[in-house]
Amino acid sequence: MSQQSVYFHTEKNLCETEEILAKEKIEIIVRSSTMYLNFSQLTPEEQNGWIKSVGEDLEDAVDEVTRYYNRLERFYKKTKSFPLQISEMMNELRKSENLPITDRHKHLIQKLMDFSHETQHLSYYSRYRLRDIRLDDRIRCSCIIARKGNDIVRYLEFQKDPIVTITGPKAASLKSSLEKKF
Repeated sequence: MSQQSVYFHTEKNLCETEEILAKEKIEIIVRSSTMYLNFSQLTPEEQNGWIKSVGEDLEDAVDEVTRYYNRLERFYKKTKSFPLQISEMMNELRKSENLPITDRHKHLIQKLMDFSHETQHLSYYSRYRLRDIRLDDRIRCSCIIARKGNDIVRYLEFQKDPIVTITGPKAASLKSSLEKKF
């Protein structure tokens, strides 16, 4: 028999799904209320389910990235000549041991500190804000991986769209019997 891959969407949560699988004598291999998967590890239908469940957040992410990029662009335009000024100041100070530190030097040092602070702030802001809207390299979900014979049942629960994917030689018949329970 050839391998099949079938799926169906459900309204059942992790605990309800676990009970259904246990009643159907399907061996649960992995159960986790929090699992992280890469987008590429999802089947096409699971990818669609995840995208639908975070659609509004993805729209927010585009807005956030745009605002972040514009802010970063303005910041770097403002400080474009700054690295050269710091290098020149350090060269001046190295050439003459007796050269007094002037207000200009102090201003450049303060500018360097401000630059460092602003760069860190922008970096932290973008990283944490994008993580808040769940746009990072991992997808968080609840998960059950189970087995019946040579068929594998995978339940992934994103925010709003739980999906059951069945892979194996008898996937279609297992889907038919399971779907009635869900």
